[in-house]
Amino acid sequence: MYDCCDYIRTFGYLVPESFVPKDLNIPFDIVNAKSMQNRSNNHYVHTGRKPQSIYKGGGGSKNFHLEPMKKTDVQTHPNQYWKHEVKTLVLECSYEHQEEVAPFDELYLVMKIITSSCHPGTELIRFNFKKDESFFDGMKKSFQGFYPKPGTKPDTMNNDVTTGVAAAQVYSRLYIWSVYTTRPWECLLSHYVIPYLLFVFMVVGTPDQHPERLVGIASTLVVANVALLIVSDNRVFSYKEQAVLLQIVLVVGSTFFLVIFGYHMKLRIILGCIDGAILIILLLLHPYRASQKNKLLLKKVKTEMQGGGRFFLKSS
Repeated sequence: MYDCCDYIRTFGYLVPESFVPKDLNIPFDIVNAKSMQNRSNNHYVHTGRKPQSIYKGGGGSKNFHLEPMKKTDVQTHPNQYWKHEVKTLVLECSYEHQEEVAPFDELYLVMKIITSSCHPGTELIRFNFKKDESFFDGMKKSFQGFYPKPGTKPDTMNNDVTTGVAAAQVYSRLYIWSVYTTRPWECLLSHYVIPYLLFVFMVVGTPDQHPERLVGIASTLVVANVALLIVSDNRVFSYKEQAVLLQIVLVVGSTFFLVIFGYHMKLRIILGCIDGAILIILLLLHPYRASQKNKLLLKKVKTEMQGGGRFFLKSS
């Protein structure tokens, strides 16, 4: 919302003598959006005292101008004509996260809003964000297996950035960002716990085996674990793939020892305990290391937002 008189004082060269509300238009851009579709763009001019909210009439008149207006009338009546714009956008935004710490990774979705078109006077525009009129419904929903992180909510950062040749050219930037996380329990079962239980079944839970049967069971477990690696949708070698790879190594190594030294209960218990110890270490180490890397990523995102001018997230 802004005073129409201020707009004409700044961008009067763009406004005809007789104009309608949509002629007073401040173009915005979301620079880290991969694609952006404008669904609706509504323009209203409120006359009288400044309304408290664009959704409330305010304490004064509730009259909204939709017919043509005269530039001279607006210029001679400051604080009497208030323009607000209601825009609906559909965006595909880039985001930042670390696939290598899956399934404990966090995702940071950021929208960087700036004024666009580079008209003279644009550097005078300042964002004055009102949280009570912003609901962020779209950023409170899950997507691609990520869910809003418990205990967090969409937040904003408003800062000015000095750009251009002249140091006096300061432009306002508004950042809206939210944190998402996965629900790792399914992945913990499929990539950590179940491979461990199958290994224990092979070396401890079965009666005495002939070498041929033991090699057959081990081969089946290796194929099952390799299938987990193949169906993974990660583009990097993440923590969950590391856990599966360790199980493959343990299955192959344990089969070698059992075939060479015999299928003895003591050796089987030792191998089961080794695999159990590795599982516990992974369940403690991976979440801890992931949390540290996620904190560093969050610090990087906040630093780039505060720096402002060259903030472009990696496309993912």
